[in-house]
Amino acid sequence: MNRPFTVPTECDLIMEGGVTSGVVFPSLIARLATRFDLRRIGGTSVGAVAASAAAAAQFRRNACIAAGDARHSEQGFDRLANLAKELQKPRKNGKSTLFSLFQPCTGLRRHFAVLSSVLNRKSVAGRLAAGVSAAILHCRELPFAGALLCLLGYALGQVSLLALVPILAVTIVLCAALQFGASAYLALCRNKFGMCPGIGPDPAEPALTQWLHGLIQDVAFGSANHAPLTFGDLQRSPKSIDLALMSTGLAERRAHRLPHDSRNLLFRRSEMLTLFPEDVVDHLCKYGRAVRGSRPAIVKLLSRADPGIGTDQADMFYLPAKDDLPIVFAARLSLSFPVLLQAVPLLRLRYVEGDGVRDGALALAPIWLSDGGLASNFPMHFFDELLPERPAFGIALENTLAEGAPAKERIKLPCTNKEGMVGSHLSVNNPEGKPSLFSFLSAMLNTSRGWRDEALKLTPGYRDRIVRIRHTAKEGGLNLNMPAEAIAVMSASGVEAANAIIDRFIGADGSGDGWQNHRWVRVRSTAAVLQDTIAPLVKTWNASAHSPSYRDMWDGALPGLPASYKINSTYREAGLAFWEALETGVADSGVTKLRGTVPSPHPSLAITPKQC
Repeated sequence: MNRPFTVPTECDLIMEGGVTSGVVFPSLIARLATRFDLRRIGGTSVGAVAASAAAAAQFRRNACIAAGDARHSEQGFDRLANLAKELQKPRKNGKSTLFSLFQPCTGLRRHFAVLSSVLNRKSVAGRLAAGVSAAILHCRELPFAGALLCLLGYALGQVSLLALVPILAVTIVLCAALQFGASAYLALCRNKFGMCPGIGPDPAEPALTQWLHGLIQDVAFGSANHAPLTFGDLQRSPKSIDLALMSTGLAERRAHRLPHDSRNLLFRRSEMLTLFPEDVVDHLCKYGRAVRGSRPAIVKLLSRADPGIGTDQADMFYLPAKDDLPIVFAARLSLSFPVLLQAVPLLRLRYVEGDGVRDGALALAPIWLSDGGLASNFPMHFFDELLPERPAFGIALENTLAEGAPAKERIKLPCTNKEGMVGSHLSVNNPEGKPSLFSFLSAMLNTSRGWRDEALKLTPGYRDRIVRIRHTAKEGGLNLNMPAEAIAVMSASGVEAANAIIDRFIGADGSGDGWQNHRWVRVRSTAAVLQDTIAPLVKTWNASAHSPSYRDMWDGALPGLPASYKINSTYREAGLAFWEALETGVADSGVTKLRGTVPSPHPSLAITPKQC
């Protein structure tokens, strides 16, 4: 049965971070694309990787259809549909392709081996035993020396035979832990705070960034022999594609929404070559302004900020404008999971104030871009509109599925407005029901970085379009060596999640009412928050409690007004007309409060900084 309302054919998509849990995304994207064109796509961490691949596939679809080549238009999405099988395939080392994408740098190989040894262990005791054993095996120099000292003490009669065994065991374990911790600290500081750079020595066995670059190029163009796909390419597509990714600037203590047009960011070519394929770095250098060759005044300015500039001008470049930025570059910035993947060093030319430094002094300060999930692991606020033109679906990942749970429990999508109102719950107790310090600290970290995301998951107009894909603790997350069966199960979950969205928002025969219900919820909530916001604004606009009033300030007729941020007469008149229209609208709307029956929990409207 067809309903007399418009069925959406386009959608936006936002995907949550979760390291290897992202194996659910490619099949979901491919299935969703059978019913929708993707217009705006966003994500964090592995969600940013999936978003980049989805944008590349939609780019190819648009280009082929515009060229009259419908036969090849779906090849990008077909590649994504089969990606789970590719990740299951073993490489020369006998490990799956998924595991082999994480290739540690030389200085941290043994530490990565210790990390790998604890993966997929069933219990805390099992993980601890495996980790200690691996640490003793891979960090054996100090434990060996400690064991020799214990044996020497026994030979000299300082240690009895009865005490030798426990003392020897404790000494070996403590020495292994000390050597592992100290060597890991030093090696992480030398290697951009991460084990894996994303670049490997063998192009035939690509590491994560190399593989991702190849995937994006193949999905978008069907060939690696093409200039890197850029954000500008997506914007110039016959149907423009907006791609937004989240990264975290650790030195600046804030989120970065990518791409952005920061004209004061620089990079060193030599550093980028350790993190990105050479053709990507060549593209960055080609479209970024070189410090060498800049006007002498600019070079002098930079040299004053960093004296080292004078000797390495050929190595320094400004970051290209956002349209010229390769999407694989931004995806890697978002993906830099702390310790596992190396952070990306960029340099910002900035003014320094205070701390004994003359105000306004220039400095070239390193900023470290790391995992976007540190700031927002599920950026559902991307592409948000008070009255949406198309549905924007969110894909959330949870590791709360019990072992042996039925397949139907893996997918959760609200089908009524009363569903999805129960928030997540992090227990701070151990399995025996006693308080656990580790769980408490974990809950602190998760709450501090994800409280906004969790609040949005419960908000009307958000929760009805968020599908939660659940998996067990042994699947996804940091389980880099997931067995092929687990990858296949999670990939199938992605298809089922897409089916749930399609059934709810479209239906097989166009009878799905999810989109109309979503629009109704949004217009109800929006009316209330606008009334709550605009009515007090208009009242304060004319209030004379403070002289001059805001209206008088805007009118500019009084003497002694601030001289900053001046506006010309055109903008002044336009602003007055705008405020008068608000006044008229509020006066004509009566006094009935719309907040009383607004969907719960009640939303709010506030000004927040634009992320850049």
